[in-house]
Amino acid sequence: MSLVWRGILALLLPGLVVSGFLLLPRAETLAEPASAKEFEVSVDPQQLQIVCPGALVEVSGEDGTQLGLVERVGEASLRVNSQDGITRPPTTRDSVPLEAAGTEQSTELLSAVQSQAISRQRAAGLAATFCE
Repeated sequence: MSLVWRGILALLLPGLVVSGFLLLPRAETLAEPASAKEFEVSVDPQQLQIVCPGALVEVSGEDGTQLGLVERVGEASLRVNSQDGITRPPTTRDSVPLEAAGTEQSTELLSAVQSQAISRQRAAGLAATFCE
């Protein structure tokens, strides 16, 4: 870099800093200091809610030829584990909502599974699901 450019930069850079300080608007300070507002927070857990979907749904009938037919097949067995000892019917055809209130949120508070043995022309075996 030549000596002339170094001299120009040596004069220009401090001039830019001073002009920025004089021309740019100043940040305004707050008239009163900000204070934290007090509030209460509840740590009580909400009720857990899950739904078991119910018995297996078969579309188009047992042999698959009846268009538009949607029906539930049989009944599903429920197994509910709860800290509060929720009792539910052992089998269900439709969906079943379950609720549990407890002081500790854990997997032991409420969980449920359903299972169903199927023996149809188009489906045979065990249909099981976790209730969510």
